[in-house]
Amino acid sequence: CDARARNPLMWEALGRESLARKSAFAAPDVVRVLAGLDAGGVAQPETARAFWDLVSTKSTKFLAEESLALLQLWPRADRPMKRELPSLPNELVQNLRYRIEQGSRNRWQASADLWAELFEWLPESRA
Repeated sequence: CDARARNPLMWEALGRESLARKSAFAAPDVVRVLAGLDAGGVAQPETARAFWDLVSTKSTKFLAEESLALLQLWPRADRPMKRELPSLPNELVQNLRYRIEQGSRNRWQASADLWAELFEWLPESRA
């Protein structure tokens, strides 16, 4: 990873700016912020907390792929966050199931990548 991507001042500024604008973030943007923090290995507890709170308020708005991405990120969320939002994984699983069921009724075909990621995630979710 590029050393500049780990610059704490950059992440601090990004965290501050995203917190100031968090109410304007759409569901896909919330996933991107959390995935970015995770991929960067950055500890921004206040930013992560704010965006996981947004996930809990928008849990029914995420697409199947987004719900799965959030479920994959959840095990690495801070323990206090997991205690504060204990029902969030179940809500995301319900939304994922709903999206797949509704999609199949409307002739939506899930991508092979989604199915592959889902099958890879299932054993991890049981651990």
